[in-house]
Amino acid sequence: MMRVAVIGGGQLARMMALNGLRLGLQFSFLVEPDESTQCVDNLGEKVVWDLGELLNDGSEAAFHDLFNALGRPQVITVEKEAVPVDLLRGLAQFTAVHPNPDSVYQTQHRAREKQLLSRLSIPTASFKVASTFADVRAAYAEFGLPLFIKAVESGYDGKNQWQIHSVADLESFERESPAGPWVVEKHVRFDREASLIGARSASGETVFYPLTENLHRRGILIRSIAPAPNLGADTERNAQDYMQRLFAELNYVGVLAMECFVCGDDLLVNELAPRVHNSGHWTMDAGICSQFENHLRAIMDWPLGNTQPNGPKGMVNILGSRDLTKHQPRHPGPSWLSDAGTFHWYNKTDRPGRKLGHINIAHEDLATLQTLLAAQDEQLYGETQTK
Repeated sequence: MMRVAVIGGGQLARMMALNGLRLGLQFSFLVEPDESTQCVDNLGEKVVWDLGELLNDGSEAAFHDLFNALGRPQVITVEKEAVPVDLLRGLAQFTAVHPNPDSVYQTQHRAREKQLLSRLSIPTASFKVASTFADVRAAYAEFGLPLFIKAVESGYDGKNQWQIHSVADLESFERESPAGPWVVEKHVRFDREASLIGARSASGETVFYPLTENLHRRGILIRSIAPAPNLGADTERNAQDYMQRLFAELNYVGVLAMECFVCGDDLLVNELAPRVHNSGHWTMDAGICSQFENHLRAIMDWPLGNTQPNGPKGMVNILGSRDLTKHQPRHPGPSWLSDAGTFHWYNKTDRPGRKLGHINIAHEDLATLQTLLAAQDEQLYGETQTK
C-alpha cells in the first residue's frame, strides 16, 4: 500500500489523512517530542523524533534511519512551512519530497518570499527588508504611516506582526520587539482580502479553486466565502497567472495558497503558504475534490480533481475561549449540529485564539449564504459584520 509521511501532526495533517484514507493511502506523522498530536489520533503511525539531534548529526545514515521509521513512504509532505529545510533535503535523498525543499525555503521567510514575488513581477505592497531599527526608521521616512512590520519567520495568525499608526507605536516597537530582520510594508488601502488556492501535480497538471473572500480579525481568519462575490473574470485570470508563474519558477508540486489584497480591479499578493490552507476548508463539503484530496493527488502524481463548486460555499472558524473579542465562543453542542452546516472538530485542547474546528455552510443563494455566515459568526463571537 502507498504511504505518505506528513511532517507535523496538527489539524491540516488530520484533514489530509481523513481524505487520503478514503483513497487507500497509509499515513505516518513526524512530530517532535513536545509536539501535540491529538489531531492525528488513530489516523496513522506517529513517529516521535528529536530533530535537533538529527540535524546536528546530519549524516546520510541518520536520515535513512528516519526514513525507515516513517515506513519508507513513497512521498513526504508538510502541513506547515516552519520546517527545517535541511530536514527536507536530507529525506529527499531517499524519496520524493513535495513541495520541494526550495519551495519551502522561499516561502517560509517573508523577505525571501517578497523578493521572489518581485522577481516574478507579481505585484505586492511596497516593502523594505530591515535588519536594524535604523532600517525601520528609513522605511518610515519613505512610506509614512501607518506601517506594518512583520518578523521574517514564525509569523502567523497575527503573531510577530506590528501595526504602527504613530511615532509612539514606532518607539514602542523599538523598545519591546525581538531582534530583526523584519519586512516593513507600506499601508495598503484595500477593499477586501481574497485568496487563491491551486494545485500542481508532479506531471505539471494544474487546477485552481475560485478566488475566496476572507474576513480576518487581528490577523486571524474568521470566515470565508467562495466564489468571492463580484470579482471580475480579469481578476481571476490575473490571480491564476501569478500562481502559474510561481508554479513554474519553483517547480512546485502540491497545493499552494496565495493571500491577496483586492484593490479595485487589482490584486496585491500579501503572503504565500506552501500547503493546504485555512481559507480552503470550504472545499471539504462543496461537492468537489477538496484541497486536501487534490494535494494528495498532486504529490502522488494522480489526475487532479474538480475544483469548481455548483454554487456559493462558506466557512466559519471556531476559535478557542476568550479569543479576539469580549465574547466567549460557545462550546459545540447539539444545537450547532441541528442549525449549522457541516461541523468539523480537530480534537485539540482549548486555548485562547486557537483554531479548534470549523463549520462549512452552503446555500444556492449568495445573499442567504452571507446572512447565514454572519449569523454563525454572531453566535460564536457576537459579531454582525456581513463582510
